[in-house]
This record gives sequence, structure tokens and C-alpha cells, in this order.
Amino acid sequence: MENWIPIISLLLNLFLGGSLIVTLVTLRAQKKRALADAELAEANAKEQEIGNVDRAIAIWREIAERIGERNASLIKQNEELIKQHSDLTEKLSKLQRQVSRLNSINGKIVKLLDQITPENLEKKVSEIKQQISKNED
Repeated sequence: MENWIPIISLLLNLFLGGSLIVTLVTLRAQKKRALADAELAEANAKEQEIGNVDRAIAIWREIAERIGERNASLIKQNEELIKQHSDLTEKLSKLQRQVSRLNSINGKIVKLLDQITPENLEKKVSEIKQQISKNED
């Protein structure tokens, strides 16, 4: 029986040692697979991040284009308003000159009317008419 113990020990060592090798090989293969899966997940995450950045860029580009179009529209409206303001300012200036001229004429007419007496009525009326026709030209 003593002869059997080394044989059994050898068989157990081979059996257990063989499964240890198989276990080590299996663990190594699983490690490689896990690393490959991790690299794939990282690559997918980077790809997804790039896709998200591309979508964000497209959104910002669209916003910038809309803002640019709106800005161009507002610039055009502003130019039109500036022209209208210039035209209205010119018209206002003309009207102010006319009012000043008419006020001056009225002042002169009032002075002439104050000078009217029954003796010089026809003469003053003639002067007033001349003053009015002179200022209308």
C-alpha cells in the first residue's frame, strides 16, 4: 500500500495541477476579453461623445445663422429708420423756417395795422399787401 501513496499523490498532483493550468489559462483569456470589452466601451463612449459634440456644434451653428439673419434684418430696419429720421428732420427744419418767416410777416403786419388811422388807411393797406406778396415769393 505504501507504493500506492506516491502514485496517488502523483495522480492528484497532475489532476490538480492540470486544472490549475486550465484555470490560469481561462483567467488569462477572461482578462483579455474584459480588457477588450473595456477598450470597446471606451471607444464607444468616445464615439458617442464626438457625436454629441457634432450635434451641439450643429445646434450652435443653426443658432448663429438665425442670429446672423436677424442681425442683418435689424441692420436693414435701422438703416431705413435712420433715413426716415433724416427726412423728417429735414421737413421739420423747413417747417420751422416757414413758421419763423410767417411769424415775422405777422409781426410786420401787426405793426402796420397799429399805424393805421382813418387818414392813411388806403396807404397802409397797400403796404400790408406789398409786404405779404413780397414775403410769399
